[in-house]
Amino acid sequence: MTDWQSRDGFPRGPRLRHDGGACEVRPVMVLRHIAIQGFRNIEFATLDLTGGCAAFVGPNGHGKTNLLESVGFVTALRSFRQHDARLLINHAASEAGLFMRFDHERSGPTEVTIRLRAAGKEILVDGTKIS
Repeated sequence: MTDWQSRDGFPRGPRLRHDGGACEVRPVMVLRHIAIQGFRNIEFATLDLTGGCAAFVGPNGHGKTNLLESVGFVTALRSFRQHDARLLINHAASEAGLFMRFDHERSGPTEVTIRLRAAGKEILVDGTKIS
């Protein structure tokens, strides 16, 4: 059993390891691609994340927090800022769409699509509707 595994052999999630002065974070799931449409003030945006670390820099009110909120929404299925998901839909749009591609340690590449509408949300994982 390594320091990355639990007793059943499965990864325990992101952990910080220190050995000989080098620190390493080993994630269970890595975000590789984001596509957002009609979410908050973001009309449309795509972003490929190819490196190990990303920083979002820009003026206030230009969507940095909304981008992070969209990632949080896909991982938790709710907003960390808003209880009513209808308020996440851009005022000029009838629905919002979030698409994200992850590299998952156990299941490989995984795609998550969420469509937010006034009537509710639709969630697809690898093209299969789960809600």
